[in-house]
Amino acid sequence: MIGEHGHSWDRPKPDHDRRQDAAVTTPRQLLTGLGIGLATLEVHCTGCNCRMGEGEMVWVYAYRAAEDPEWTITRCFCAACTDRRIETPTLGTSEVLAAARLNVRSVVDEQRHELCLTHVEPCAFSPLMEGYSCE
Repeated sequence: MIGEHGHSWDRPKPDHDRRQDAAVTTPRQLLTGLGIGLATLEVHCTGCNCRMGEGEMVWVYAYRAAEDPEWTITRCFCAACTDRRIETPTLGTSEVLAAARLNVRSVVDEQRHELCLTHVEPCAFSPLMEGYSCE
């Protein structure tokens, strides 16, 4: 397992223009339960465009720029398309690549279902001020 501890340089900078509560957390906590995919309860692999659904393993890439308080998932891979590492870390950006299982959760007040990430296991992490690290 990679070191999962919050770093002082990985905390969002205070934003005085709008009120927000900041918390330091691990990549596992951050990604667990996060909604992902289409309304059709499937995600598409960034590499080969194959469809994946409930119960399947995916690898997701998420990042957060130094000045941004929110994380963004930009890529989702199947087992055949991920190399399980961050190839080119970006200075000033926290990045994580994690394996996760797709699960379905109910959004009761909106009467719909959506895919979310469970059983999250970070594979690689690149902090704001450091290079790439991997198990």
